[in-house]
Amino acid sequence: MQPPTEILLRYGERLVDLYNSYRNASDEIMERVLLMRNSWFRIQTQLRYLESIKTIQGEEFKMMQDQTLRVLLIKLEAAVGEVQKLEKKRDTAITTTTTKTADATTKETKYHNWKYPLVKKSLDAAISELQKWQQAFDPSWYLALMMSNRLIDNHLQEFFKSDSELPPVDRNVIYSAIGVRESLRPESGTGEKKKVFLPDNATSGFARVPIPYSTAFLCQTPDKTQTFVLDSVPSQQGIKPDIQVADVRDLARKLNGADALSFGLLRCFGVAKVCSDSRTTTAYDFVFYIPSSVRSPQSLRNILIEAKPNVSLSTRFRLALQLARSVTFVHTYKFVHKGIRPETILVFDAKKSEYTHSFLVGFEKFRAADGRTVMAGDAAWEKDLYRHPERQGLRPESEYTMQHDIYSLGVCLLEIGMWRTLVTYSSTKEASPSQLLPPPGYTEKKEVTKAASLKETLVGIAQRELPSCMGDKYTDIVVTCLTCLDEDNPEFGDETQFQDEDGITIGVRYIQKVSNMTLTRLKRY
Repeated sequence: MQPPTEILLRYGERLVDLYNSYRNASDEIMERVLLMRNSWFRIQTQLRYLESIKTIQGEEFKMMQDQTLRVLLIKLEAAVGEVQKLEKKRDTAITTTTTKTADATTKETKYHNWKYPLVKKSLDAAISELQKWQQAFDPSWYLALMMSNRLIDNHLQEFFKSDSELPPVDRNVIYSAIGVRESLRPESGTGEKKKVFLPDNATSGFARVPIPYSTAFLCQTPDKTQTFVLDSVPSQQGIKPDIQVADVRDLARKLNGADALSFGLLRCFGVAKVCSDSRTTTAYDFVFYIPSSVRSPQSLRNILIEAKPNVSLSTRFRLALQLARSVTFVHTYKFVHKGIRPETILVFDAKKSEYTHSFLVGFEKFRAADGRTVMAGDAAWEKDLYRHPERQGLRPESEYTMQHDIYSLGVCLLEIGMWRTLVTYSSTKEASPSQLLPPPGYTEKKEVTKAASLKETLVGIAQRELPSCMGDKYTDIVVTCLTCLDEDNPEFGDETQFQDEDGITIGVRYIQKVSNMTLTRLKRY
């Protein structure tokens, strides 16, 4: 049974009170106190909002919430216990002064400097665990915002009101949620929607700097006042222009409301049609904001080719978690990506650490999950490597589904886990398979297709290479993704579980499986 919100809030408030007891410590400790207060402020706002809409939540959603909130209770109990231990140790090394005022008596605690390392370590551990939980929780939080029910909008507006009688809330969280709801509203002849299309050829004057081994560019406006990430999407043959324009507009609007650091998807500034002299649209240039807290973008491919030694397991797990979360949010927005590979993943550094945040780009062949798919491919083996056997070659045999994105995710997780690239490039940028892979087109068994043989090879590599460096649980996740369309796959094999009454390949159960498997299980490391 899901722990009552009141119990979670009580534990969280107790934890914040314990942190506040260190408010007179050094600036370093105070910084941690503020981090905890801000993290908890966000979480308690989300919990209170979900409590207000629990009457419209379906059983599938409640089950997902139950598992996630149980983990939160465990982490809060552990964090409170850890800080309480510090309280006992602190009592032997403090001096207390009492200040009397007209209204009250205030006790001020001072600390010996030699105790700071112990305090910082414990406080950091509690903050880290809460942030890990937040990352696992966000997909279900935003999933709640996807429900088509006016009560959601009514409650959001009520929470946002400054004169609300509700307890204080993190207005940034609610503002972000309102932005997501706005981006999900269907087109209508009346009412105003945010315009996302820039003037035609608006990006032609941008100075572009290639990002090595990436489909994206860094670009600068002509006046050099702003720097963006630019991702160009070619116009797709076989799809009516009006349908493609609608899909581009829909994706750009949704990405305009994206919380970049939470979603692992860059926030969209706008999109410009690239038109030829005959006014034919040849491509769509998506222009993305770069979060102010990150710098030095690299493609995941470039990082894997360089493969710096001594990169921590925590870094690899973080990249894997962030990529899984990016894919989850693409699907939550009811799109399929169709091109997930290290060339379409950008990794940024933070001020004091490298490989801190990753973002999924490269929406070259995206489409709405319930839209028309084009039964056409290409002969590039380095792209086929990331495609399910059903989707390889010039004439793919199956229509694209969300499970095909999960397969691509599995190949990327395999490379992240091994910290080795499966694709190498010559000085002329010609792609070649790494030593772990057979030559393109090779099959060991005549009765097995080349595509199926490649899949078997990848599963074998995962089972052989990953356990020793990433553990059995991570290996299980990768193998599950690679076998996601196998009939005997317990997580994804039954495709009927991912279809709603309209036959659309999306739903709460699908999101639950993706987020629970790739997020909740990964966060345990």
